[in-house]
Amino acid sequence: MPAGSSFARGAAALYALLRAIAQRDGAGEVIIPSICCEAVALAARFAGHKVRFADVSQESLCLTPDSVARAMSSDTRAVLVVHAFGADAGAAGFRRLRNDHPETVFIENVAQAIGGLNRSGQLLGAELDCALLSLADGKIVSGDGGILLYAASNRCPTPEAVEAAIPPSAPRLPQPALALKLRNFVHAFGDRWRAQPDVRPAPPFADVPVEFESLIVCAGGVANEAIAIAGLKGLPGIRARRHSRYRKYRERISNPQARMAGLLHEGGTCWRASVLFEEPEIARKVTSALRSKDIHASNHYLPLHLLFGGEPLPDSEFVGSRIVNVWVDETAPECMIDGAIDIINRSR
Repeated sequence: MPAGSSFARGAAALYALLRAIAQRDGAGEVIIPSICCEAVALAARFAGHKVRFADVSQESLCLTPDSVARAMSSDTRAVLVVHAFGADAGAAGFRRLRNDHPETVFIENVAQAIGGLNRSGQLLGAELDCALLSLADGKIVSGDGGILLYAASNRCPTPEAVEAAIPPSAPRLPQPALALKLRNFVHAFGDRWRAQPDVRPAPPFADVPVEFESLIVCAGGVANEAIAIAGLKGLPGIRARRHSRYRKYRERISNPQARMAGLLHEGGTCWRASVLFEEPEIARKVTSALRSKDIHASNHYLPLHLLFGGEPLPDSEFVGSRIVNVWVDETAPECMIDGAIDIINRSR
């Protein structure tokens, strides 16, 4: 891609892009998957847009052209195609939709799939109008920051306009206490929903939660450029090591009530290995059993339309209530993977 911009975090990069789009074209709607980080939706809201959530596939855990098409309107300013947990979202499949909507910016979010290749051997993120990268501890590449890469199309605002969308008065990271408050709130709301999925409280973020704005609208660039560059250069090795660990889960999970989702091919960069269970209760039991053995696991993937408001999305709610993600990075040694597989296979 011919141009790029550096930001303090991935959410700030997305905010700047969406704010520049609002300044150029007026505020409108931004389509994102309901299974996604809440910071993505907050970035769109703080940029002045309405968030329109689209359903994900139970197989890929990503948006599909059909689900996005159902959400498109004359007000759609941007579509965010997220390669969830490292899965290939099939960005090429959105070309026709993109051609039918020349006024809409199509963004690839590769925060959880940096360095991954599609089945044609092309880097994920190179298919649409721009790519969003996020660098942090716990992500695929460290470095603390966000990067926007712009394709050679005229759909995106200029890099200068995007960079100028962050106000000079914006605070700089870190704000760990505020970030922890947001995470704990979302996790608690998600735990309540999983325990009582038929109870639908009012979406707590139906109104813009302004107290979290400084987490999204923040100034600065990539904090540790040397670490980021080293990580980006080392992506082939990172990809291979992560896929080796991911493949163990894929080959050895045999529980008939569990299946791997978001199946990655050899060229994919796995962020987390995603397991879907037939029943929500099994997913909760597995998560508790894994954590009791100090095995890294997460089931905190609340469908965002429940948090921000929106129409029911059955596939996202199915995934959100049944998914358990397990780690494939250097913090997951072989003994931990073996223990996780044993717990998953024994759980009913």
